[in-house]
Amino acid sequence: MAENIFSKSGSAKHIHDLEVIFESSEARYGKKLDWKSYDVYDAASCLLRYLKLLPDPVIPVGFYDQFTAAINPDDFKGSIKSLQESILSIPSLNRQLLLYILDLIAVFARNDEANHMNSERLASAFHPSLLSRIPRNMSAEDHSRAVDTIVFMVENPDYFVLGMTRLNMQQPMDEATLEVSTTTAEEVSRSKSM
Repeated sequence: MAENIFSKSGSAKHIHDLEVIFESSEARYGKKLDWKSYDVYDAASCLLRYLKLLPDPVIPVGFYDQFTAAINPDDFKGSIKSLQESILSIPSLNRQLLLYILDLIAVFARNDEANHMNSERLASAFHPSLLSRIPRNMSAEDHSRAVDTIVFMVENPDYFVLGMTRLNMQQPMDEATLEVSTTTAEEVSRSKSM
């Protein structure tokens, strides 16, 4: 597996070529792209560039405070519920893209021993495109809160990414379901550490 993916930049020429291909109807937006000429760093850099060029972060700027306020270190279940409600409050296309990107980040975070990209490093690479205020209004504390929020979602994918069915049905988990889900996630974590 490639080391430092999303941290190490790909070839500027390859990134540009990929952008042209993905924007071209003649190239079917990259559908039949032959990846032999490109490496994972080119693809990762192209994705980050695409996200950075969006007019708004994936979580729109107006939702920054709602998302970052949802994290309460003393209330895990409350944080989950607040974040689920926050995810439900953003526009549908943004929500779908957010869940897809969180799933992608979680896959790389689970393989951090091989790729040297833990959840914090991945969140730092993605947060300007996922969760941000207007850049000129971002303080160091705002950056830290955004990273912490993304790390929380990446490290608890069972409640966000894997719970997409409930989220797409426009319903946060109720207390009983959250209780069962929390127990199941804790049991899985314990069994992995044994």
